[in-house]
Amino acid sequence: MKALKIFQSPIVALTCYAATSSIAGADVIDVYVDQASTLRAYYDYEDTFEFIGDVASGRDSRLDVYFESNYAANSIIGFNLSSLYNQLSCGEKIIINSVSLSIAETGSYTDIDFWVDGLLDDGWNEDTITWNDIYESSDFLNLATAEFLHASDDYLPPINLAMSSELQNDYFDDGYLTLVLRASEFTFTNPGELYGADADKEPFVTIDYSVVTVDRSRLCDREERAQERAAKRAIIDERRERVPPY
Repeated sequence: MKALKIFQSPIVALTCYAATSSIAGADVIDVYVDQASTLRAYYDYEDTFEFIGDVASGRDSRLDVYFESNYAANSIIGFNLSSLYNQLSCGEKIIINSVSLSIAETGSYTDIDFWVDGLLDDGWNEDTITWNDIYESSDFLNLATAEFLHASDDYLPPINLAMSSELQNDYFDDGYLTLVLRASEFTFTNPGELYGADADKEPFVTIDYSVVTVDRSRLCDREERAQERAAKRAIIDERRERVPPY
C-alpha cells in the first residue's frame, strides 16, 4: 500500500481518559488516501431482482460513481490515521473539530449530487472488496452530500463531513476512516468519475483537531512504573552478563 503523506506538528491520538482536561495544542493535517476501489454491479433480472457485484476492481486511480437501470457503481476510499493515533502517550487524547474531504473530478458527464457515507467496517482490502461485501453486512451513515461539476478535471470544493464526539468515536478513533461515494439519483448514461489512488490529484482529508491533556490517571502511573521496573531489570541483566564466570 502507498505510504501516507501526513503534515502535522503535535502528537495526536486517543489513549487514557480522565475526569478533567486542558487543550495542549491545535493544528490542521492533510492525510492522503490509503486505499481506493470502484465497486461495480449489474441488475439481476432473473433471480434476485437487485444489484449484484462479486468481482473486485482492485486499486483504482479512477473511481466511478453512477446509478443506471442495468448497472451501478460506488467507490470506496480509506484513510489510514493510525500513525497519528499511535503517537500520543498516556494522558493525551485528540478532539476532532472538523473534517473535510478533497476529491478531484476527472471530467465527468453528470452534474448530479453524490453521497459521502461513512462505513463502520474498516477491515476491507482494496484488492478483494466488492459491491456485495459492503451491501450484505454494512450500514451506511451519510456524512455529506456533494455535487459533480461536469467535466471540471480538478478538485471539487472541500466537502465538509458531519462531525460530533459520537462520530469521532465510531469512525475515526480506531485509526482508520472509510468513506463510500454513492450516486444520489439516476445518472442514466452520464457516469461520474473521480481521481483515486496513485493519481496526480489524489483524495485527501483535512482534519482540524485539538490535542487535549487530561488528568493523569492511575493507569498512566502504573504504566510508567512498569516501564521503570523494566528498565532497571534490563540494567541488572546487562551487569550480570558482564560478570565473568568463576
